[in-house]
Amino acid sequence: MKLDITDVHFIELQKKGYTVDMVLILSWINKNLDISHIIAGSKKIEAIYKTMKRKNLITDDEKVSQIGIEILDFVSLKSNKTLIKPKPAASDFDKWWEIFPSNDKFTIKGRTFGPTRSLKASKEEGRLLFNKIIISGEFTAEQIIEGTKYDVNLKKERSYKTGQNQLKYLQNSSTYLRHTSFDGFLGLGNKEEPKQSTNLGSIDI
Repeated sequence: MKLDITDVHFIELQKKGYTVDMVLILSWINKNLDISHIIAGSKKIEAIYKTMKRKNLITDDEKVSQIGIEILDFVSLKSNKTLIKPKPAASDFDKWWEIFPSNDKFTIKGRTFGPTRSLKASKEEGRLLFNKIIISGEFTAEQIIEGTKYDVNLKKERSYKTGQNQLKYLQNSSTYLRHTSFDGFLGLGNKEEPKQSTNLGSIDI
């Protein structure tokens, strides 16, 4: 695939928070080229790669996602086509709202903690904040939900180990989304298999 990035492409990519670096990395992955040696050799590129995974441009099995494919298709066409923003599904927020604790009372392994405070703020404000994150393309609904689950479960486990209610330190629902606090819990526990280095060759951009 030849990438002939025009000013229209560049402006549209910038609007959506994507860079030419990301497009180039996507094109390499799409050609099944090994880029592990590039990622390991540069903190900056490693950070870009992590951002691409967070933006759901790359799947957990190191493939180009559907969003990534759409970006590659976009830059390969000489047209005024615009990239479509992700659309949040109403059910996505409802799933997140269901798993976010109402308060800090919980029972784990026969031991009960709390309650000391409420954790859910305005549901409609939460929905607006959740949808804003999805539309920005920074995170997917699945990432928000899974990150939140991990955070909540981790605090419960630590409560059992320390004897102190760690869930009481969880931000309320609106603040949690506004600060994207789930971000720090994404991808924890995932192990990446080392790959052998290969020559990437060159590409026209």
